[in-house]
Amino acid sequence: MAKVRLRTASITRRAVGHRLAAAFAFAVLFSVLLLTASDTGRGLLAVLCPVHLSFTHLPWWLTRTLYQKDGKPAYDADELARRWTSMREDAPAAPSKNVTSICNEHSNVVSFNALVKRRMRVERRDEVASLCDKAASRLVALESGAQLVPVTYVGSDCDALPNISSLPRAFALKATHLSGCGLLVRDGVVATSLPGCGWLGRTLPYIVSDALGVPRAGAPVTDNMLRRSCRRYMSLLHSTEEWGYTRLTPRVIVEELLFLPNNQQLAEDVKCFVFQGRTEYIAHVRRRFGHGKSDTIFTRDGTNANVTLVGSQAELSEVRWEDAAPRPALDDVVRQCDGIARGLEFARVDLLYHQGGLSFGEVTLYPNGGRARWTQPDFDTTLGKLWCPKNKS
Repeated sequence: MAKVRLRTASITRRAVGHRLAAAFAFAVLFSVLLLTASDTGRGLLAVLCPVHLSFTHLPWWLTRTLYQKDGKPAYDADELARRWTSMREDAPAAPSKNVTSICNEHSNVVSFNALVKRRMRVERRDEVASLCDKAASRLVALESGAQLVPVTYVGSDCDALPNISSLPRAFALKATHLSGCGLLVRDGVVATSLPGCGWLGRTLPYIVSDALGVPRAGAPVTDNMLRRSCRRYMSLLHSTEEWGYTRLTPRVIVEELLFLPNNQQLAEDVKCFVFQGRTEYIAHVRRRFGHGKSDTIFTRDGTNANVTLVGSQAELSEVRWEDAAPRPALDDVVRQCDGIARGLEFARVDLLYHQGGLSFGEVTLYPNGGRARWTQPDFDTTLGKLWCPKNKS
């Protein structure tokens, strides 16, 4: 009889254990669903994910709380950009008193990637950080005489976004404080969705895109979709590693989409590598959002550098800038890039080539996060020596 009672008690304990385990599993599943149901929750889920330990992509409110030491919620990027345009006239490329210069003639750092990472660690000029903001940097470009892409809306109130009916036939909704994050719309449907917002969006874009609320290409665009995308963008910050982005107030910008002269393909990127206010190399990027993307690198005088990013393609080495159409006038590219990057030791200036000419795209202070890989590895050193010519190799 005692044995029967003991066995019955053992079975009961196992049953209770199973029920507790099932309840715990249900609680975890419910928590995940609850987290993914909100924009802030998605960002928190990205942080809590056990395979993501670098903490390089956090929701904005958490980054503001954990990272900024002065307790201020954000800086006025537009005002800082205006301040930069006046500062660079008087003291171009001169760091403020509490900043260590990226270059050091006693240093043996001549790797471009290493210098980008060094900038992340030591560059602390708020005025320069404002150039990371896609809206604020337009003020610097405008002061430099560059043509700007027409804009319909800039702000942080997602409910104030214009309705689809009042927007251009083709437009882009982008986050001003993020990189690789946006929605391209043409004729009422999603032409391209860039899910690079936060860690989950970039790592598992196809598996979790629905949970993250990332619209798929070809989906009909609604006002509600735009507002959902806006709120998701507003909940995230690009990177705590790339310091400039941590100073930015989350906003979105709605720009008109531009096209090549054939009016079928999207405008192409023309990216200038500008050192000490002088463009040294230019990357012409074709088919950025399609198959067969190419990054062809040219020197300032239009000579093909015969190098490209690993994983991309390039035009034949004997092709010069002027040999392949359509392409903007090289003098115009150099003039605009030199002007926009004036006052900086280094910046990559991205222009858009379209049927109306050249328009300003953005300024990039941390290209590829300091992890660019070139088909010619020594090109990294070539760029590094242009940035810091006095550094010892």
